[in-house]
Amino acid sequence: FDVQNTGEVAGKEVAQMYIAQPDAPAELNRPIRRLEGFDKIELDPGEKQTVTLKVSIPDLAYFNEEKDCYEVDVGAYQVQVGTNSSEANLTADLTVSGSM
Repeated sequence: FDVQNTGEVAGKEVAQMYIAQPDAPAELNRPIRRLEGFDKIELDPGEKQTVTLKVSIPDLAYFNEEKDCYEVDVGAYQVQVGTNSSEANLTADLTVSGSM
């Protein structure tokens, strides 16, 4: 994604990537969203910069105490990008299937 400084002075920004599981069953007690990556960038006035944040499937895992192992929930996920969790307006949906 691209980040642009639309102001008249140089500035810094922390681009943040969150992962949400909108269809996760309530009994799994998954967070509304969780921070999975960020990058601090500096921009001159009018400058635009492309930011790349990566998340791998094992990063999505939760520890299953009953099975004593990490597991990744299958189903719908949403990647959310923004300057903070309440302003993560750039989104992309994906589906995870299979196993680790």
